[in-house]
Amino acid sequence: FPSHDRVIRKKRAYCRKEKLLFDLDVEWMKKHMSQTHCAATGIEFEEGRFGPFSRSLDRICPDKGYTPGNTRVVARIFNIAKQDWPESVVLRMALALAEQHKIGKEVLSNGLQTNTGCTTSVVQL
Repeated sequence: FPSHDRVIRKKRAYCRKEKLLFDLDVEWMKKHMSQTHCAATGIEFEEGRFGPFSRSLDRICPDKGYTPGNTRVVARIFNIAKQDWPESVVLRMALALAEQHKIGKEVLSNGLQTNTGCTTSVVQL
């Protein structure tokens, strides 16, 4: 993951441009970016900067800034799906996707085999 200082500079500049509050410091970043699992899904993080399960800073309430009470570390794929919507939108999509694929609890614990027409893969959940 990029240095904590670099992330802080980048997010602070974004907040300035968007007129949002930024109140995270290096100590907050060190503590939270060392977490091993996504705060929203519980999925274990992968190392690296751009993988779907790499760490990403999420604003819990998208219309508020990056503050200790409004920021958590989540999987990048979750944050991309969430964007500017509340978490309930992602949950609705995830439940519909699971239902569409007829996924039950037994499948979730054993991994999911998907065939999208261009690739077949087993996803450990």
